[in-house]
Amino acid sequence: KVFHGNICAHDMNATSTASVLPRTPADVIGFLSIVFVGPGKFTPDQIGPTFRVRKNKIWSFLVWLRHHHHLYSDILLEPDNPMLHPSGDMLPGLSNHAVKN
Repeated sequence: KVFHGNICAHDMNATSTASVLPRTPADVIGFLSIVFVGPGKFTPDQIGPTFRVRKNKIWSFLVWLRHHHHLYSDILLEPDNPMLHPSGDMLPGLSNHAVKN
C-alpha cells in the first residue's frame, strides 16, 4: 500500500485560530479533511503514521515560534492542551473526516 498525492491549504482567519495554542483535538478536527482518491476501499488503518500526533515536537515548535516570531509573541500557550491529544496516534475522529473517491 503506497499513498501519494497533494496537500491543499486554504486561507483561514488566523486571528480566531491563533488566540490559544495548541488547539484542542475538537477544535483541530473542524479544520481538517482528508481526501483519498484511488482504487479499492479506504480503511483508517491505511493511514499509518501519516497523521500521528507528536506532542513533544508540537510543543517545542510552539515555544520556539513564540520566542522567534513577533506575530506569535502574545499568543497564550496552554500547557494542558497537549495532554488532550493522543500520544503517537492520529486525532480521534479524523478518519470520519476522510473523503473517499
